[in-house]
Amino acid sequence: GRDTTTHRRTWVDWLIVGTATAILIGVATMARAPQIAVRAQWMLALTVVMVIALAGCGVALWRTTRFS
Repeated sequence: GRDTTTHRRTWVDWLIVGTATAILIGVATMARAPQIAVRAQWMLALTVVMVIALAGCGVALWRTTRFS
C-alpha cells in the first residue's frame, strides 16, 4: 500500500528556502531591462507568425483529441 506518513519541515529546510528566496530577491532588485530598439514591421511579422502557429497547433490538437 501507499505510505501516508507526513513529513514535517525542519528549521534547516526553512533556512534553505529563506536563503534562496533572499538571494533571488537580491538579484532581482539589481536586474535592469535591456534597451532594445524595436521595429514595428518586425514586431507585426512576428505577431502574425505566432498567431498562425497558435492556430495550427490548435487545429492539430483538436484533430487529435477533439478537445475531450
